[in-house]
Amino acid sequence: EKPTRGVTVGYTDHDEALSFDIKPLAVRDWYGNQPYGVWPWAQKNLGDSKPVVLKPRILDYETIAALNPDLIIGVSSVMNEKEYKKLNAIAPTLAQPKEYADYTIPWYVRHLIIGKALGFEQQATKNIKELKQKLTAIKAAHPEFKNKTTAVAFYYNNQPGAYASKDLRSQFLIDLGFVIPSEIDKLAGDAFYASFSEERLDILNLDMVIW
Repeated sequence: EKPTRGVTVGYTDHDEALSFDIKPLAVRDWYGNQPYGVWPWAQKNLGDSKPVVLKPRILDYETIAALNPDLIIGVSSVMNEKEYKKLNAIAPTLAQPKEYADYTIPWYVRHLIIGKALGFEQQATKNIKELKQKLTAIKAAHPEFKNKTTAVAFYYNNQPGAYASKDLRSQFLIDLGFVIPSEIDKLAGDAFYASFSEERLDILNLDMVIW
């Protein structure tokens, strides 16, 4: 049966649920002080729904349990095994697949996992196909993107940095034909991002930087 009382504890999983017109009972806040933790692109899908907004840094098991969910979605939550067991004791819980490092699960994998769990596998497959076609069309329409070096960069904890090629932000740019420098991936190692000193800002001397 399709779940009817879903709770999302993944930082962006509510976007997936809302794309299927499923309104979560609770969402986990990320940042940005958005209404009910939902950003502008999904506000229309949220409608008049007013989900409980869970804190970003801790899992509030009591609040989640009080909502009596029949599904807990945490594909983008980076939950550990202990957290998973506690959540799964409340309701069947979706965690991130173990073959992906933290925050690196591809958007289409996440979309299909959540779509299947909510009973929308066919719609999820259609959505993925259409978006991949759109990305391919944009890439074809902009040959000037091909092999141009790029990075999505940041400044955090007094250090500059950039996201590795396995990160979703970088993957989006790669899909359009851009290239993430190998040096960023080497510095990142197993992580989804690389931080470096201000003296190494030359790493960001690229064709395009998104800050």
